[in-house]
Amino acid sequence: MTESPRKRLRHDDWRHISPYAVVLCLVVLAVLPGGAIEAQRGATPTSIDGYWKLTAEFPEYDLDSTVRFRTSGDGRTVEGVVLGPTAGRPSTLVGTMTGRRLSFTVPGPLGEMHVSLTHSDPTLSGTWAAADLTGTVRGTRVAPRKPEPTYYPKYFRWVCEILRNNFYDPRLNGVEIERVSASYAEQMASVRNDADFVLLVRRFLAEFRTSHTDFYLDPKGSPIREKVPLVTWSRLAPDVHYLRIRHFDPQSAQELTDFDRVLEDAAGSPSIVIDLRGNRGGRVGLAFRALSRFLEPGLDASYVLGRTGTSAAASLPTPSEHAIPGLPVVPSSSVSSREIIRKGAAVIRIDGIPKRLYRGRTVLLVDNGCVSACELFAAILRDRGGAVLIGSRTPGEVLGSHTYSVFKNMVVTKKDTGWRLEIPVVDFRTIGGERIEGKGLAPDISVRQGGAADAVVEEALRYLKDASAKQR
Repeated sequence: MTESPRKRLRHDDWRHISPYAVVLCLVVLAVLPGGAIEAQRGATPTSIDGYWKLTAEFPEYDLDSTVRFRTSGDGRTVEGVVLGPTAGRPSTLVGTMTGRRLSFTVPGPLGEMHVSLTHSDPTLSGTWAAADLTGTVRGTRVAPRKPEPTYYPKYFRWVCEILRNNFYDPRLNGVEIERVSASYAEQMASVRNDADFVLLVRRFLAEFRTSHTDFYLDPKGSPIREKVPLVTWSRLAPDVHYLRIRHFDPQSAQELTDFDRVLEDAAGSPSIVIDLRGNRGGRVGLAFRALSRFLEPGLDASYVLGRTGTSAAASLPTPSEHAIPGLPVVPSSSVSSREIIRKGAAVIRIDGIPKRLYRGRTVLLVDNGCVSACELFAAILRDRGGAVLIGSRTPGEVLGSHTYSVFKNMVVTKKDTGWRLEIPVVDFRTIGGERIEGKGLAPDISVRQGGAADAVVEEALRYLKDASAKQR
């Protein structure tokens, strides 16, 4: 499937905004679960108070979401709480109710985004708008879920125990967990429902100052429904192949097959531009699968550190060096957090032999929406494959995480409560010893977008034209 990057409305249109970036700028839409939540006391048939499942429609994907709305005493201010995965983004919102219309204006990567919803119980309908882009939103009330105030303290103790035993840094990023958790445990007396509970636990997790932490209700299926392929391609010029990789999270074997086919087809091009803007990350294994198309088998790609291997970080080379310490090797085709945790610290080495290894020039387009596995992919391909990064700095959210289920009885009968805890369990370094988490990747060529044309793509073409001229 092909697309023309020159036909985009703007550099920051939906094609470059991942669903998780939308979480940041559309908190009212940007929740990713479904499922039933507890009833809101005091709600009336004409009140918006309560829990709603929302669906936001975008050209490339739809998002399902569950939000609790509650009107304040003035009857106009509406507060919302996200119950599902937030990818570390804000989980609360404040809007204004005028008659039956609920309005929000929130900042984000798209600029100011305006959301307007009309309440006609039991439904919500409306639109979102940013710049010259618009989309629809619809919602319905969800069935109530009984609050569990007597169990919330037990669930919180379980959260603390998982953190103590599994957080990627045994020093917990300097957090004195006994003291901090005791402070939050005292606040548990004021927790009356799921919304109160999820906000308290998220505030607690924020104390650890790291990416890839979240606490939420299980969405019971994928909250993101993709409408377009994982990867698409076109030609920017006769000798320039353009690939757009939207994420590294395939939903089917066919998507994997298509992913491999597109990369295989591009291998013969003299130059490749890979557009990673808005790429939300995904499976590290797929990122390394793509890297094996560009890097020689046997090449050491990066370091990875589990909980018991963080002490090895002190012996890693500085960014100016490329010495390889004597660490265990993990083949790139079988990267898993379980294997890394077992080894403690390891080197990820490229393995597998593609039919055709790409040997031309590579340009990567990056921005603040290129996160997690996407950032790792870009760092390795620049560090070990000579790729040039063009665009803007990435956010620096590069840890490997695991999601744990909360059970009501952890010993005898494990009854799933629906709560999920995501925490980071492994850390990554470039082969030069550089840590990306918390810092991000600075592009080799910074581009500030302006006007209708895609300035980042245009800069990539200029760079490749100049590089070709110098080689002659």
